[in-house]
Amino acid sequence: MDKRNKAVTVVVPVFNREGLIVRCLDSIKAQTYRPINLIVVDNNSTDGSAAVVGDWISTNASDDFRAKLLHQPVQGAMAARQMGLDAVDTEHVVFFDSDDAMRPELLSTAMENIGDNDIFVWRRVVHEADGREFISRMSRGNLLRRHLFNALLATQVYMVRTEFLRECGGWNGALRGWNDWEVGTRLLLRNPRIKITDQPLCDVYCQEESITGVDFQSKAGVWEEALDTIEKDIRDASPLIEKWRREKSSLYEGHDTDRLLGYVNYRRAILAAHYRKEGRMDLAVPLMIKAIDAYRGNPLRQILLKLVYRYTAAGGRGAYYLWR
Repeated sequence: MDKRNKAVTVVVPVFNREGLIVRCLDSIKAQTYRPINLIVVDNNSTDGSAAVVGDWISTNASDDFRAKLLHQPVQGAMAARQMGLDAVDTEHVVFFDSDDAMRPELLSTAMENIGDNDIFVWRRVVHEADGREFISRMSRGNLLRRHLFNALLATQVYMVRTEFLRECGGWNGALRGWNDWEVGTRLLLRNPRIKITDQPLCDVYCQEESITGVDFQSKAGVWEEALDTIEKDIRDASPLIEKWRREKSSLYEGHDTDRLLGYVNYRRAILAAHYRKEGRMDLAVPLMIKAIDAYRGNPLRQILLKLVYRYTAAGGRGAYYLWR
C-alpha cells in the first residue's frame, strides 16, 4: 500500500531538556517526508523546556508540518507518551526521545517500507558519553527472543501502526523503568507483521543524567517491577502463544510459554549480578533465589542460571549465548 502523502505523527516527551530539545526538533523538521504531525509533551519540566519548545513551534510550524505542545503534569515518560498517543490521529506513529536526533531520511524510509505491516524497525547509531560510537545490533533471527534478551525495540527504532499499539494496551504508565522493553514485549506477543532494515536511521546520545541512571541499586525495585510485569504479559498471552506456535509463526518457532518465561529469569539473574557488582548482596540474593526457584526439578537450568550470574558478576559479557 502506498503511504506517500499520508501524514505521520512523531511524539516527543520532554523533561528538563532545554539545552538539547532543539537538536531533536530540528532533526524532525529536516525530514524529507511531508506531511508531519509533531506532538511534544512536556512532562512537568522544571527548567525552560516548555518555553523553548513553544518558541520553536511558533517559528517552525507550517501547513505540512503541524506541531503542538501538550502538558502532562503526571511525572513519568510513559504518562507523557500515552498522552501523546491519545492525541494521534494518523495511521502511523513514531515515538522519539528529546535528546536524540533523526536522520533526514528516517520518516520517508519508514513510510516507504511499512506497507501493510504493523511495525517497521531500523538500527541506531549510539553515541556514548565518553565519545565512543557503535551501531546497534538488529536480529534477522527470532526477534521476540532477542528483544527479551536485549530490548531491541527501543523507543527510537520503530514505526508502529497506531491502532495496533492501542490494541496492545499502549504505554504502561504504572511502570517506572524499562518501559520500552515492556511495551515492545507486548507488541511482539501479539504476533505482528514486521519489516526490518539494516539501515541506521537515528542517532542516540547517551546522557549522564538519563532516566535509567548510572547504576542499578539506586532504583532497586523499579527493575524487578518491570520483570514481574513482563512475566505476567507472557503468562496472559499463553493461549495465543500456543496458537501461533501451532500455526508455525516465525516469532514463536521453537518457543513456548515456558521458554519465554525462562528468558525473563535470565534477565533476573543478570540484574542480580549487577547488584552483586555494586556491592548490594542484600538485593542480589533474594532476586537470584526467585529466579532459581522457577526451575525446581530442573537442576541443569539452575546450574546454568548460577553460571550466568557468576560470569556476569565477574565482569563477563555475552552470557546471552550461554543461556540460549
